[in-house]
Amino acid sequence: MSKPKRPHANPGDVFAVRQKDGRYGAVRALRTIDKSTLIYTSQYLEPILPSLDDPLLRLVQHQNRFFYKNAPAIVWIRGHPPANIAFLGNIPLTNSEIGIECNSFGGNWAEKCGNEAFLEWRWLYDRPAFEAEVEKQEKEFARRRRLPQKPKMMMEVEAFWRVIRLFDWRQQGNDEKVLEPAVIALSKLPVCQIKMFAERLAFLLYQIDTKAHAKCIGKYAYDEKKDYVSSDGFLYARCAVVANGQRFYEAAINDPEKMPKDIEFEALLYLAPRAYERKTGNEYDFLTGCDFESFSNSEGWK
Repeated sequence: MSKPKRPHANPGDVFAVRQKDGRYGAVRALRTIDKSTLIYTSQYLEPILPSLDDPLLRLVQHQNRFFYKNAPAIVWIRGHPPANIAFLGNIPLTNSEIGIECNSFGGNWAEKCGNEAFLEWRWLYDRPAFEAEVEKQEKEFARRRRLPQKPKMMMEVEAFWRVIRLFDWRQQGNDEKVLEPAVIALSKLPVCQIKMFAERLAFLLYQIDTKAHAKCIGKYAYDEKKDYVSSDGFLYARCAVVANGQRFYEAAINDPEKMPKDIEFEALLYLAPRAYERKTGNEYDFLTGCDFESFSNSEGWK
């Protein structure tokens, strides 16, 4: 018998997060939409659990480590808070907090949520060791990405594109409504087919993860001089290629100049997770054989 899930967070809910050195950080929920929650990491970082009247819980942690430039630690995450993250209570939101906007997505709730205050502390007081750790992690990450990637069992090509053709573009501007007919159809299939859909999608995104395609996405295309393109922006541009259907995709894969310009469709990444969650009532936790994140296709980036 499975354990009952912790409910989704409500606006104002505060959670304590144990850090690697034994101290506690804290996150607070700002907004919920569907199964996603907007949270911020507070400036609290102490060896004891905070009380709800601690003023640090209301202060958003800002980030300056590595490439950050005073960015607030605010992010959208999906799913339920893990059982090992302690719920402390609720601090009602102020009007200014209710109005906070954010377009960053950080995946699912996990143990690492809310570690930004600890990472910023390391940047200030333990930087040499911190930088050495990150460098080691990046080298291992790069090594793994150089390995050949092979998809697992994928949904049949025609079946995959039938799902994509269900998108309701009359609802353009509301991504959830655009996806809804496809979510309904996919959720009626066996779980294995939902995973095979995700596998086919990952493989298609992986195939157009190339420098040539990154150069042709419009205003924020790959900059040869700076050797830079936004990894998220390029991923979402590739999602737009798939969302436009089979003919559009096949044209773009054969001719990078056919890539859409300044168009993104991040919502495509949530299609399989939503169908899976609607089908099973459980959180989606499936790793595809191909990594669809930008720069995973080592051959395409030579």
